[in-house]
Amino acid sequence: MGLASRREVKLLVRRGEIRVEGIVCHDPGEKYEEGLCATFCGRPVILKSRFYYMMNKPAGYLSSTEERGEKTVMDLLTPQLKAQSLFPAGRLDRDSHGLLILTNDGDFAHRILSPKYHVDKLYYVRYEGVLNVDAQEMFEKGLRIDGGEICRPAKLELCGQGEALITISEGKYHQVKRMLNAVGGSVYFLKRMAIGSVRLDPDLKEGDIRELTTSELSLLNKTGSE
Repeated sequence: MGLASRREVKLLVRRGEIRVEGIVCHDPGEKYEEGLCATFCGRPVILKSRFYYMMNKPAGYLSSTEERGEKTVMDLLTPQLKAQSLFPAGRLDRDSHGLLILTNDGDFAHRILSPKYHVDKLYYVRYEGVLNVDAQEMFEKGLRIDGGEICRPAKLELCGQGEALITISEGKYHQVKRMLNAVGGSVYFLKRMAIGSVRLDPDLKEGDIRELTTSELSLLNKTGSE
């Protein structure tokens, strides 16, 4: 759970500093079920091995666990969070902002990322240029990008001069930017606002992270199983 190193936990067990369901733990190798209540040096915790977080990603960071010589979203985590073996469930470009899910649950990540589960991702963009008059219809039919790849049907909502909301259900390389480019626009600002029915917390500052609530996790699990 990232609360202490394995060696430190063994020392705390010997000192009687860890209790599970009120009973002092005496054996560092004892196995317990997830969901049990424990106390760690008097601090209450719930035993679990899988973690799910929402981050408001700022620009300037890569959505990867490690990149030599580059800043990644992992640099924004506390040592405790880093110890939980988290990774980004999906990517946002270095210069993109917004909702990023971090977890250590590979099956969960696959369900919200795989195109076969049709989990929508909502993006707010600002762009330059004049879009084709039939741009929205082109999105709905399934847009061909770069003269080759065909995207799944998507949604383009025009919000005003040079602003739009784009909803896609897959994650091709630089897909949103390439799709808008295909209809005459050039994206200079991109922010992911939602994954499935889970929206970016408006109170979460750029670079901050918090655990997904039970209801948010339930919504993502439900969406990823449909």
